[in-house]
Amino acid sequence: MLQFSSPKSRRSASRVLQFFLSFAAMFWVTNAWAQPDGLGCLVDAGISPQEVCIEDHIALGGSPTVPEALSGEVASLVWSVVTPGVSVEFYPDAFDENPQVYIDQVTTFQVTMTLSDGSTCSSEVTLMPIAQPTLDLPETLVQCDDNLNIQFVNSTPSNSVFINYDVNWGDNTEEALDWAEGFAHAYEQSGSYQIGVTAHLGLCSNTAAVEVFVGSAPETPNLLIDPTVCSSSSLEIVWLGLSEYALGTGWYLEVEGVPAFSGLIDDETSDTLVWEFGEVTDCVDALGSVSFYAEAVNTCSSPTEPSVGSAEVQVQIEPTADITIVGDSCAQLTLQVGDNTFCPDLQDFVWEVTQDGSPAALSTLDGGPQESHWVFLADSGHYEVVLQAMNASCGSASDTSSFCVEMPTPISWDVGDFVDGSALQRCIGDSIFLGIDSLVPVCADDISMTWSITPLDTLSDLATVGMTTDSQFGRWFTFDSLGHFLIELGGEAGCGDFTLSASVLVTEVPELQLYSYDAGQQADSVMCVGETVTVTASLDAYQLENGAYSLAWSLLDEAGAPSEAAEIVQFGDSSVIVHALAAGEVHVALQISGACGVAQDTVQLTVEGPYPNNYTLLSGVEFEFPTSNPVYMQCLGDTLVLQYNAPWASEVNISALALDVVDVVDVDPPHVGNLMWLSAGENLSFDVEYISNEGCVYYDTLSFRTLFLPEIHVFTPDVVCGGEEALFEAEVIPGSTGIMDTYDWIQVSGPTAPAGSGSVIATSELPLFEGFPPCNVGLHIHALVTDNYGCVGVTPDPASGYASCPAPPDAFGNGALGTVATCNSPDSTVTLSLSGIPEGGVWSVPEGIILGDSTATAPPSEGNNYINLQYTITSDLGCLSSSGLCWIEAAEDSTETCDIPEICDNPLACNYNYPPQCGA
Repeated sequence: MLQFSSPKSRRSASRVLQFFLSFAAMFWVTNAWAQPDGLGCLVDAGISPQEVCIEDHIALGGSPTVPEALSGEVASLVWSVVTPGVSVEFYPDAFDENPQVYIDQVTTFQVTMTLSDGSTCSSEVTLMPIAQPTLDLPETLVQCDDNLNIQFVNSTPSNSVFINYDVNWGDNTEEALDWAEGFAHAYEQSGSYQIGVTAHLGLCSNTAAVEVFVGSAPETPNLLIDPTVCSSSSLEIVWLGLSEYALGTGWYLEVEGVPAFSGLIDDETSDTLVWEFGEVTDCVDALGSVSFYAEAVNTCSSPTEPSVGSAEVQVQIEPTADITIVGDSCAQLTLQVGDNTFCPDLQDFVWEVTQDGSPAALSTLDGGPQESHWVFLADSGHYEVVLQAMNASCGSASDTSSFCVEMPTPISWDVGDFVDGSALQRCIGDSIFLGIDSLVPVCADDISMTWSITPLDTLSDLATVGMTTDSQFGRWFTFDSLGHFLIELGGEAGCGDFTLSASVLVTEVPELQLYSYDAGQQADSVMCVGETVTVTASLDAYQLENGAYSLAWSLLDEAGAPSEAAEIVQFGDSSVIVHALAAGEVHVALQISGACGVAQDTVQLTVEGPYPNNYTLLSGVEFEFPTSNPVYMQCLGDTLVLQYNAPWASEVNISALALDVVDVVDVDPPHVGNLMWLSAGENLSFDVEYISNEGCVYYDTLSFRTLFLPEIHVFTPDVVCGGEEALFEAEVIPGSTGIMDTYDWIQVSGPTAPAGSGSVIATSELPLFEGFPPCNVGLHIHALVTDNYGCVGVTPDPASGYASCPAPPDAFGNGALGTVATCNSPDSTVTLSLSGIPEGGVWSVPEGIILGDSTATAPPSEGNNYINLQYTITSDLGCLSSSGLCWIEAAEDSTETCDIPEICDNPLACNYNYPPQCGA
């Protein structure tokens, strides 16, 4: 076994030894056996390897070293050091079953035992000295699930079963563990704790700490605060559940952004806090509300969702009341808090106004009975007012006052003919009554008033106005002539001075006559569409300019309904401008109404036109698609002729833009004429002006456009042989259109002859023509193309087609081979020399004639024989040309002479297989 002893701590060695003995059986190691035929041998050196305290003396050997069954058979037992170079002293000696040793380095020991029968066995143990046992504990341990049970382990414990632990769990409980693989504890309250662990191995020890938090994040702070508080007092703040937060939870409370309270949760923490308000000396210190912000934080708190809460309290100050009255003695009064009312915006007010002990009937204009000011209208009388200033936290204060409202100052006529406030219009001889209600003073005693009449122009005569007194507050007035008068009542009553006035206009039925004028101020009753005419009223009406009469203009048609042919714009009182919109009859009427009756007059106007314009296109093409203005077209180089017919026109003109390029030719002046325009490659838009018999002017916009001619060219055809047709093909370059109608083919006399010198020999719908060119002179063709607008294009030069007609072989200069004669005996063949005939041809001879290189041989002939020899040549183009040779073969007679017939006048006769009829 291993035993520990030290002069420093016998208790520790004894505790380790006892602990070791209780576990020795669990680690029994056997590594030596007896001889095969012996009694058996077994010895135990102890648990190996094993860490030991470097300061301790260690007792070697197992528990026990020698099994009890062999204790009587031991002959010898000895300990030795196996580790090379290490020397250890055994106490009391090496032969003790459990000697003590002291080591300062890793050392392996061996125990050897010999039994009485000679059997031997041995065992080894390795000891590793350490300065302190290993404590590998977590630095922190956090459980945020409200689980109060914790567990943790020593991750790398020392290799020894003799280690024991002292644990302080941080909640005032301690625990001693003789040996532990893990640590476990149950806390009674959530919070943060610091665990202290001390490991002991003999005299060696080690200490470690674990920071523990068990519980959860703090609940959102819930602050209970009274909604209002009076200034200069204290406020109790209840933070519900603050003391129930996990121990060690940090918390703090801000007031208006300034830290006020803070701490860590412990057993002394209270849910109630008291905030003291200082004395308020001005309104800035009592802004009406104070905000509180609370936050709690512990290890389980989320950095993104902190536990925060807030609350607000309305701070109110001690109320004060002071009344100020503005406008005393007049119907409109203003009650407002006085200068002695401290911070009126932070108090609630209630006004109470009474008259003879009852609530007063007031008409509010601004503010109100619960505002800091009250503007109202009050009837005449004496009033009392009470102001109460209050708030919910600090009670109330009051002030009283009184005021008197005088009767109202007259502001209008109350009775008679002027009650509506409008101007008075009367006829000569009429009467009016003007007056006000009786005035009774309330707050004062004096009333003074004065009546007066004033003429307003030089035509008004005061002598024609009569005034009769009805009472102090009313008068009758009569008017016997035209005039304009001002009646006034002035005085001092109620809240101040007053002046009432009435304007009276005495009139009669006016005289009215309407006249119409054109822009040149000439009388005019006929209008053109778009023209304006001024209709003016000639009026003889007194004070018309001052609104004595009502003027009503109207615009009617023949049936008396509102006219749609014109519109009017009133110009001043007596004139309107009539704007003609469409043809028709227009009646302009004016009705003048006054106090004495109605006058009216009507003037008739005639609106002329517009008229349709008729055009006839005599030469040219009208554009086939709709356009805003008429469009006419003509081929380049031709003249466009457009006839107009405007029987209602007295004069027709064209705009200056067209004067140099458009000719106007009268046909039936002035309303019928021709517009003539030479199409020269440009387009033209211009206006045609028509002046009607009444002088109205109308315009038409015309557009003349050039149609460009197509261009045509005929390609020179290939040369053909005589008697064959040549193909003439044309190429067309379109002008203003790509649609072509016909092609005319014109034959002229020569390759430079113009098209006009020839005649049309064919017409086609395609640009193709076939013809027979005569030999030698050829066929010369011009082409003329006509497009769908009728515009014509012609070739500048003709195309010439030629036939290849090779000249017939000619040996005698007359265009033929001619006629030859031979003389021969009747019984012999005859050979004709063909030398001198042009080369390159082919002979055709009758049957029986034998051709040689340059000869022809005929059989004997008893008489004259006519032989037709045909000679044909082919040109380079493959065209053929032939000539004939008439061979007269004569036979000798008995005199050996030949009778040669007379040569034909037409040697070519032989060419057509007709023998010459010589002598004929």
